Amino acid sequence: TRLTLLTPTGFTHVLSPETVADGAKVRMRTKRLDDIRSTEDIVIEMLRNARDAHASSIFMAATREERRRRIVMIDDGDGIPPAMHERVFEPRVTSKLDSLSFDDWGVHGRGMALYSIARGKHDIDAERRYMENTFIMLCLTSIFVMLLGYLFMKPILYLFGASDVTYPYSAEYLRIYLIGTPLVMLATGMNGFINAQGYGRTGMFTILIGAVINIILDPIFIFGLGLGISGAAIATIISQLVSVIWVMAFLCGRKSLTRLRVRRARFERKAVGQITRLGVAGFVMQATNGIVQVAANNMLGIYGGDIYIGIMTVVNSVRDVVSLPLHGFTNAAQPVIGYNYGARKISRIREVIRFTTPVTVTYMLFCWAVIFMLPRPIMHVFNSDPELLAKGVPMLHIFFFGFFFMAFQSVGQSTFVGLGKSKQATFFSLFRKVIIVVPLTIILPQIGGLGVAGVFLAEPISNLIGGLCCYCTMLWTVRRLPGGQID
Repeated sequence: TRLTLLTPTGFTHVLSPETVADGAKVRMRTKRLDDIRSTEDIVIEMLRNARDAHASSIFMAATREERRRRIVMIDDGDGIPPAMHERVFEPRVTSKLDSLSFDDWGVHGRGMALYSIARGKHDIDAERRYMENTFIMLCLTSIFVMLLGYLFMKPILYLFGASDVTYPYSAEYLRIYLIGTPLVMLATGMNGFINAQGYGRTGMFTILIGAVINIILDPIFIFGLGLGISGAAIATIISQLVSVIWVMAFLCGRKSLTRLRVRRARFERKAVGQITRLGVAGFVMQATNGIVQVAANNMLGIYGGDIYIGIMTVVNSVRDVVSLPLHGFTNAAQPVIGYNYGARKISRIREVIRFTTPVTVTYMLFCWAVIFMLPRPIMHVFNSDPELLAKGVPMLHIFFFGFFFMAFQSVGQSTFVGLGKSKQATFFSLFRKVIIVVPLTIILPQIGGLGVAGVFLAEPISNLIGGLCCYCTMLWTVRRLPGGQID
């Protein structure tokens, strides 16, 4: 297969698609670097499309009229599939959804649209708007949260269970940690755009880099420099700074499929509204976790004292570690669900659900079995106090009873977010935590002398009811999705 290029100056050049695929570059003389890159992308993409259509000969003509450029291609390939004839002139329609391929220029056939539903619709402008407005919102809200933390530090810490004994240490850490709030929010918030572009390994390194640097710097600052708790906070800020540099370097660099233009970012009310509505679900999940913790710590303080608040801290730490792979797996499914929803590939959404459900349930069952058999060694990783371990093992068994039901909640929640169903996602965040866990945390300790055991028992009950309700509603919602006939 050979391509003949004819330029307005009469220059002709013959090259093969294989040569291009092996690293050769097609360049047209333009004044701006952006024009060169854009023209390269156009020529290479058209050449690859013709190659994939089994063309044996290709003719391309390029003309220029003032600021306009026109590129015409004629080839003898298979042509556009008959099923696409009626839609071919619609904006950003592509026949490449089912035949993705990769080469030196990145992803071929995705039309650069990789962000959730906008990715499936191939709406490149929407991708850029969402990325830029997310960046703006993260910067603004992080400053607001930081100021709020400084203004209400003492009541917030006491609300979350601090006592007169522990408050000085908590305040010492938080005063420094709050300075890094913008770093934390940018690193975690913008990292999702790396994963959404298909660079899962790069997104994983964002987390690993920060964690590894934090682990290395903690003993240096705490013990080596004698900074104590302040040293731990400083180490955390430095690690988050490195993570932010990593994320921003990627999103602003050439490897990113849609570059973040920080200087050109503009606040758009409609995009902000859409982001906020869908983001409320995640916010509610985090906020309700805080409400649950406040309720639990207060009830534990009444019925058990500081020792049981410490036990709850260890139990929550175990839960967070166990839940990381679960949330990572379901979060990774969100852009896949969103892409296929935008492309109206409903059967693929069902395939994702059929795959993620057994995998996550099996994983959670395995974790439950390990925690049941090795409770003391697991708790010892987080705290070695003999009294805490002795009283904490029974509470750990209660808290994690039937923990695999949490997988149903996570799969259902991530599916709602992937589909852009903000109301459902927000409701089930509130339903499990606010409507079930908080009332049970307050009521159960007063029933039948359960005491502190009732506080820990609220979690498995909420996992069972909330998880199944969320998952069943999600299945019903997917079954009623429009456009399934286009699969």
